[in-house]
Amino acid sequence: WKTIHDRSEHDDDDNVITGDVVTHNVKGSLIRNDTGRKVAVVGLEDIVVIETDGETLIMSKESAQDVKKIVEKLKDL
Repeated sequence: WKTIHDRSEHDDDDNVITGDVVTHNVKGSLIRNDTGRKVAVVGLEDIVVIETDGETLIMSKESAQDVKKIVEKLKDL
């Protein structure tokens, strides 16, 4: 996620935002919304939010190495 953030176009607060997203006081984050719904993020820093029609992922950028672990847990549900 860090690589995607670093290589993408940023807003004035160092956020990479895709889709219908509204932010307030958010910095250094990657927020992607692939749905028709709105996503609002307030008062957070260095996070990743990925919203799809089937799942939502919210994590700190520092936790990127743990994505595989949570994917395995989701498969078990």
